[in-house]
Amino acid sequence: MLAEITTWWVSQMLDLLPIRWRTGDSGLRSALIIDCGAAEPPVTATCWRRRRRRETAAGQFLLATDAAPPELRRRSRVPVVLRLAMVPLECEVTVPLAAEPEMTRVLQAEIDRLTPFSPADVYWTAAVSRREPSHGRLRSVLTLIPRSTLEPLLGALERHGVTPEALEGVRPDGTIRHIPLRPRRRRGRIVPLLVGGCGALAVAGALATPFLLQDREAGALQRQIAALKPSVDRVQALRQRVVTRSVDVASVLAEQHRIGDTMQVLATLTDLLPDDTFITTLALRQRRLTISGQSAAAAGLIASLSTGTVIRNPAFAAPVVRDPADRTDTFSLVAEVAQ
Repeated sequence: MLAEITTWWVSQMLDLLPIRWRTGDSGLRSALIIDCGAAEPPVTATCWRRRRRRETAAGQFLLATDAAPPELRRRSRVPVVLRLAMVPLECEVTVPLAAEPEMTRVLQAEIDRLTPFSPADVYWTAAVSRREPSHGRLRSVLTLIPRSTLEPLLGALERHGVTPEALEGVRPDGTIRHIPLRPRRRRGRIVPLLVGGCGALAVAGALATPFLLQDREAGALQRQIAALKPSVDRVQALRQRVVTRSVDVASVLAEQHRIGDTMQVLATLTDLLPDDTFITTLALRQRRLTISGQSAAAAGLIASLSTGTVIRNPAFAAPVVRDPADRTDTFSLVAEVAQ
């Protein structure tokens, strides 16, 4: 329970920080930067040494021919970061608020539905943009870049014995998106500091009551998630069946013949109704057609619809209301659709 309380407290403290700090937009505080520009051949890489967010030039080399600078060839504790001038792909996604602790796993399973790519084809990361507790949802920004775009460049760096840990992509507004290229070896400094502060507060006992209330709420949410899991599993099974099962054209045509062809009805109405008439609502259920709208002369609609062979027995479902100001009639019609 203490671990769950600590995780919750850290997330609350992170919400108080500026968004560029808690989303990692400003990148790592200390790193060795390889700036490859637009990543178009011939690629000239510029090395930068970043210490406490201040960068100094460390050399320049051509990936295809030159040897890498000594800073890259020798082992270093600071991570190696690849910087490109390209703009990463981004989209906003919405997940349930209860899924925040497992947001990475949830988005990992949904990338192929949210984007045209599969998880194995992209490098990606996600950052919380805002929480909406009143609606029970969480809005996040999904940032990704196709692996095929970086494969030639990463291969050239590997030949120099360099394996970047992350990618820094510059957005049009000048901010930086930090996309991991492999699992991180260590966590940032700010999270352990907050965890230590949380432990001190927990020992002091000043916030014991809010923690217990939050733990009770978390337990209730976990029970709700467990109750919804069978429904989610059924939905996933149905989606799998839809994907793998071939379409029975005969069954679709038979069902369309039974309930009526909506496109045929729309085409017929377009041909039969006069130009001064427009429809606001249309419903087709079991070959029973209901339409509502406005017309300059609603009385003549019955005769117009009776001239076709698709629509039968048209009749007004309600009295026609005349608007003297616009000189239009508001009508509601019902009819049958012939087989």
